[in-house]
Amino acid sequence: MQPEWPVINVTVFEGFEAFLLRQGVELGQLLEPAGIDAQAFTDLNTDLPLQQVSALFELAAQAARDPCLGLHWAETLEPGATGVLGYSILNAATLRNGMEAAARYLGLVVHPARVSFDETADGGVLSWQLGTLTTTSTAQYVTFSVAATVLRLRAVAGPAWQPQLVELTHRELPCSDSLRRIFGTQIQFNAPINAIHADSESLDLKTASGDTRLFNLIEQLGGLLLSR
Repeated sequence: MQPEWPVINVTVFEGFEAFLLRQGVELGQLLEPAGIDAQAFTDLNTDLPLQQVSALFELAAQAARDPCLGLHWAETLEPGATGVLGYSILNAATLRNGMEAAARYLGLVVHPARVSFDETADGGVLSWQLGTLTTTSTAQYVTFSVAATVLRLRAVAGPAWQPQLVELTHRELPCSDSLRRIFGTQIQFNAPINAIHADSESLDLKTASGDTRLFNLIEQLGGLLLSR
């Protein structure tokens, strides 16, 4: 059986055009070299191959002369841009619940992907691994996706929270200040998986802004979407 090419939902690019324009880059000029039809951005239900998404991120980083564009895009991404995934994390009661929600709904944004949340006596680990069927570097996309997840988890756990460790499957990027600002000081590059580690005490940190009723509604919607 042939492995499937991973696909990414186009919602990860919501607001991306305006973000690039602020850096003097026109999104339209990058789509054809990345192999993407402009019509794909008109329907939020569209899934794009990881190959194309990675290529677009890398081309955008080159055009903007920003070797850490994926990281900076994550800081700009609207909280609810990824729909059920983003809103479920933001309305989770605790960091543990947020990491569980991320593991449950990440597949709505990227699939197939091996995603899990595992808890031990020392803490919890949210990990995911994409397929490798792409000839393009995934550094910008991976940094973006992990950073976006960390920032949403921080909204739950509080602004002072930092992951115990962040693992990234790509090479080290030349933006140590930005990496430390988002991921903290413990970062491992060229790791076998992408992972966010939290210590056991952090898992019980509670959010002051989460809405339990909204979280339950999102859970119902998420369940329906996953069943489809």
